[in-house]
Amino acid sequence: MFPETSARSRPSARRVREGAGLNRHGPPYTGPRDGHTFIEVIVVLLALSIITAVSAASLTTVTRLGRIAGDEAERLAARRTFALLVAWEVGSLMPGPDGLQLSADTFALRAFRGRGVVCAVGSTTRLNYRGLRAPDATKDSLLVLEGRTAEHTLPYTGGAWSPGSCVAPAGEQTLEVTTPGLDLHDIVLFFERGSYHIANGALRYRRGPGGRQPVTADVFVPDSTRLGLSIASKTWGIAYTAGLDLRIATEPVPPSSAPSVWPLRVPIRNTRVPLDSATDSAT
Repeated sequence: MFPETSARSRPSARRVREGAGLNRHGPPYTGPRDGHTFIEVIVVLLALSIITAVSAASLTTVTRLGRIAGDEAERLAARRTFALLVAWEVGSLMPGPDGLQLSADTFALRAFRGRGVVCAVGSTTRLNYRGLRAPDATKDSLLVLEGRTAEHTLPYTGGAWSPGSCVAPAGEQTLEVTTPGLDLHDIVLFFERGSYHIANGALRYRRGPGGRQPVTADVFVPDSTRLGLSIASKTWGIAYTAGLDLRIATEPVPPSSAPSVWPLRVPIRNTRVPLDSATDSAT
């Protein structure tokens, strides 16, 4: 039924075993090859180039955003410092007696640095002092508020701390002063003559004839940052108050091309303004 197959035409088991690993169309398979083809190298290099380009662009963007955020934080800090300083220095002044002089970019004043209450007089004069810094005879003068005598000024000639010589409230220190002419229970304000200037893009402070020291970073636009004094009526016309009008303009933030303007009005609490004064008038 089946054609006969001669022993010559049938492969032996040995030949089958020896030919199992042969590739009839090429050399025998010897396992995975070492190295990579040229196409594989090109693909890897292209992928690395794309990843590097994306990473560099992301780094540049993050760096730019960080720089913008830092600049904006600096501008905000300068605005806040400007507003708080002006409110602190001007808020308790009487423009006439305290010598407030104002122009578009400058205001001069008595800059109060501390206050004391005379607690002992006799061979020495002592007062309980509280202030922003220690009194300095090279900088400070004394303003004696109205009491037994009319309000008047005295030169501050110096002093030394004298702990325990008077009962000082919490946060105060007893100071023995050499300035004559003080009476028991006098209230004394320590002040220096100073002026604030908007110059070279920054708010600067000058004490006496000294140089202008920067208080803020140079982020203000000089032509757009201005000061002004105004008198305006309160609600219902009950009273009039004076105030310092600030127009604080900082450098533009990219991509904006216009300065960022922040208007602010600081009331001068101790200003005596007659009720029949003209309202909303700037001086």
